[in-house]
Amino acid sequence: MDRLATDETNPEVNSYYFMIALILDVLLKIVVRDALLALISVAFVFFWLRINVGSWFLAGIGILEIFLSCPLAWFLFTIVCQVKYFAFLNVLSIFIVCAIGADDIFIFMDAYKQSRTRDANILVDLETRMSWVFRRTGTAMAITSATTCTAFLCTLITP
Repeated sequence: MDRLATDETNPEVNSYYFMIALILDVLLKIVVRDALLALISVAFVFFWLRINVGSWFLAGIGILEIFLSCPLAWFLFTIVCQVKYFAFLNVLSIFIVCAIGADDIFIFMDAYKQSRTRDANILVDLETRMSWVFRRTGTAMAITSATTCTAFLCTLITP
């Protein structure tokens, strides 16, 4: 078909082919490739979490937290906001969710580790320590989430 569409075959007739099956095949290849990249990214984030957190359990819970935010976002998108259209490329938002979720976990665990060396009153009990960690990390998590979101939104306006 590509050979028939060239100008050398017949300069006065242009032939174009358009078939839904071909378009869907191309789109499916793109989505499968991007989904594979997303899985590789999630695996990398999991192992990086494991290295930084120092626990397989906490790394697994972190990835679980990241994945459980997707159904919540879908619920807000479709039920609360009542948006009926959900494009299949929206599934690839796992890149954004993984980036923001991993940032928050790194910040939280860093503050938790810092709480060991801070004031002795922080270590009185777990509730006091976690209260200090949440107060310390709230603004930092908001800022990193906003900057990550802004960085992804900036890619919307670039070619």
